[in-house]
Amino acid sequence: MAKSKRLLGRNQLYPIAEQQAGYFTSQQALAAGLSQPLLSYYTRTGQLVRIKRGIYRLAQFPEMPYADLFVAWLQTGNESVISHDSALVVYGLSDVLSSEIHITAPRTASRRRRGIRLHTNRLPDRR
Repeated sequence: MAKSKRLLGRNQLYPIAEQQAGYFTSQQALAAGLSQPLLSYYTRTGQLVRIKRGIYRLAQFPEMPYADLFVAWLQTGNESVISHDSALVVYGLSDVLSSEIHITAPRTASRRRRGIRLHTNRLPDRR
């Protein structure tokens, strides 16, 4: 039973990570059925790569050129979006990467993060 639950959690996590360049948060993993001890186990066995606190990548996904943009986006919360110059890079419309990562978050967000230029605006509900 425990093994099937582990597989179920990983199967539920894959589509989430796939939409996020292979990255996911520990909260997303918990919602998919993976406990913190399982995250640690999969990290120790090389199936997951811990990027920074609360951010992981499925090892089967190669690191992409602009991974720092996705990591910054996940750090600022699932209500935020990669925006401005950073979004142009993600969509291949520019190859000039700003010294800061531009993220737009709902007006309620007020967290400052090093290297992230946080813009606030009213964002549509993405549910």
